[in-house]
This record gives sequence, structure tokens and C-alpha cells, in this order.
Amino acid sequence: RHTRSDRDWSSDVCSSDLKALIEILNKPETLGFTMAIQAIGGYQADAADAVTVLTNLLSDSSVFSQTHAARALGQIGKSAAKALPELEKQLGDSESSVKEEIQKAIDSIKSAIGSEG
Repeated sequence: RHTRSDRDWSSDVCSSDLKALIEILNKPETLGFTMAIQAIGGYQADAADAVTVLTNLLSDSSVFSQTHAARALGQIGKSAAKALPELEKQLGDSESSVKEEIQKAIDSIKSAIGSEG
């Protein structure tokens, strides 16, 4: 019988799942690549280990990957603070369809940083 809170239970199960999702991001040709990016964003602050890989995807040739990576970084929030310099750089370099998501990510991360200050 499961007696721990849902939060405790999900963090135990999810840490191994998160590692598997990060591995998928290291192989962009993998089936489920985009879904892995989206799933990582759902981990929010617990996905800090994915920030470097997601930040690298901001420079990917695929606008779709860039958009989803920016969205996931925004969902991660404060733990994605180290991605801010690259997000800000990409804001000036990206297509307009990606810029909106990058700006949302920047605003979300800065808001998360500010709310804990």
C-alpha cells in the first residue's frame, strides 16, 4: 500500500524517468525526442539536470526543437537560471516564431528568481 504523499512518490519514480528522458535528448534522431522535451518541462524545478541539454537545443537547426526547449526551460524556472545568457542571445538570433517562446522562458525564469528573493 502506498502511504507516502503523491509528491514523494512521484519524485522517486520520476528521477529515473528524467534520466531516461535526458538520454533521449542526447540523440535527436530518437523517436519521441520532442515528447521527451515536453515531458522534461513537466518536471519543473526537479529537471535541473536537463538544463544544459535543453540550453544546447536552443541552437538546434530545428525551430521545433528550439521552441520546445525554450518552453521547457521556462517551466523549469529558477533552476534554469544558468540558461538565461543563451536564451537572451537566442532572442536576438532566432526566428520570430521562436522568439515569443524564448521571451516567455526568460520572463518565467526571472520571475521565479525574483519570487524567491
